[in-house]
Amino acid sequence: VKVSMTTPLLLCFLNILCFNFFFGTLEATTTPVTQTAFDWSPLQISYVFMILTLIAVSLSIVVIVLSKCVEDRVFLLIACIFAIIGPMFARFTYFYNMSIPTFITGIIAWAVPASLAFASNRSLFSRLIEGSHQQGFYSSLLSVLASLGGIIGPNWVGLTIGSKPNENEDKHVRVAPVMYTGILVVSVIVLVANVMVLFIIPTEQPILAHASKNTEQDELEEGLLCETNDE
Repeated sequence: VKVSMTTPLLLCFLNILCFNFFFGTLEATTTPVTQTAFDWSPLQISYVFMILTLIAVSLSIVVIVLSKCVEDRVFLLIACIFAIIGPMFARFTYFYNMSIPTFITGIIAWAVPASLAFASNRSLFSRLIEGSHQQGFYSSLLSVLASLGGIIGPNWVGLTIGSKPNENEDKHVRVAPVMYTGILVVSVIVLVANVMVLFIIPTEQPILAHASKNTEQDELEEGLLCETNDE
């Protein structure tokens, strides 16, 4: 079976690129912000990364468990919404003199979308290329784009994080407003793309796992019924 570059498949590539970009910016932002705002040591910063790991693992398990009754596109929609909420929260509440709870809240909101999207996007992708002779090529391309997103993220942070206040300067300065604005623009594009492709534009591609399973079961039952009638 030859699978062409359909719109849903292109969306999977866009999702893996952008959500790895989001997670890359999150990881790259954590160290310089916490060092400047809270003067944290490497050990204290490592606790933040531990929180990110726990969020990623926990939400992946949630997606796997609920995927039996919830469509992948629903998880992707939720991920896209949080991809806007997290950076927007940081854009307007992150100052270099912010409180630790404010920082942690932003980190959690920012970590949710990628954690939700990775498993559900992979599930959708696997269903779209099922039975294709090009599975190896598409899977490799997906991995390349995931790595590319992880590379672009930290570089975006480095280019746009801006100057940080010195010890003797007022720390009531917004954290990287240009960086967060750029991330928000990408988040909106990803949200619009997912809504259009997964909810609005008609397609014959198997984007609905449960619907396709039900259709296959109905066809099997119909075939058995016809065989019974023939006998």
